[in-house]
Amino acid sequence: MLKLLALSSSAFAAAIDSTSSGGFQFDSSLLVLLVSILFIAAGFFLMFFGLKFFRLMLFVVGFIFVFRLSYTYLVLIDPVGGFFNQGYIISVVGSVLLGILSGFLARSIWKVGISILGFMAGSQVVDMNWSLKVGGLIGNTSICMILYIVFGIAGVVAVHLIEKPSVIGGTSLVGSYLIISMLDYILSTELLMGKHSPAGLLLVLAGTGLGVVYQYKTTKDLKYRDP
Repeated sequence: MLKLLALSSSAFAAAIDSTSSGGFQFDSSLLVLLVSILFIAAGFFLMFFGLKFFRLMLFVVGFIFVFRLSYTYLVLIDPVGGFFNQGYIISVVGSVLLGILSGFLARSIWKVGISILGFMAGSQVVDMNWSLKVGGLIGNTSICMILYIVFGIAGVVAVHLIEKPSVIGGTSLVGSYLIISMLDYILSTELLMGKHSPAGLLLVLAGTGLGVVYQYKTTKDLKYRDP
């Protein structure tokens, strides 16, 4: 499911490239770079401080989850000569507003927030399918979508049954993937999105392990869900 985040970033770059609104020309490369840096910062926060700043973590995962889905959806339904040629603000601002609302909802109702985290982390496992082989190890799109749902639900169940370990593991995994995928996009290394080699995944797993160790050491005396 986090594959949609990379898709959103790519679609974002293509959508605003060489477009204008109100007489102003937007520098798409700079704007995409800014968005990517913001996601890297979010990934760093999740990977190392997700549990320590529990409520803020809930807001971040709620925002990212809905932003990427809403933006990707708006890109896909963009009419000919539509949103981006007449004002990309519809898709960008609309997705940001929906992301903020989702973030506050996730923060206010913590069970919703950790459910989102669990789904993001669980479905992340399926993304490994797309990074190991061109077209994916599992070529059937329908089967992949089913696996996204199954693993996502498994993540939701896990995060409710064993909350603290799952939150630490989930935030470390999601954060690590955000960092590596956005660096991959900025630097055009194609470790996750093009070369289909295990190098990118190994980096993600290494980052996940680092985040887990750091969070366990820094939060072992922290009461779970402390504000």
